Amino acid sequence: MDIRFDDKVLLVISASSGIGEATEKIFAESGATIFFATCREEFLKKIMFQLMRWKSVLRLNCK
Repeated sequence: MDIRFDDKVLLVISASSGIGEATEKIFAESGATIFFATCREEFLKKIMFQLMRWKSVLRLNCK
């Protein structure tokens, strides 16, 4: 069964690694627009670049 999340927005907190990172990738592959937040500045660009392959990405630095 192919579940799509086109026209949906996902908010992920603590998105720089682990479950948060895996969650945003799965939903991005399924068509969701991702809004993610992390306090780890070094990961912001890396994650954003990876997710842009699938869909729109918005980011927020917690600091």
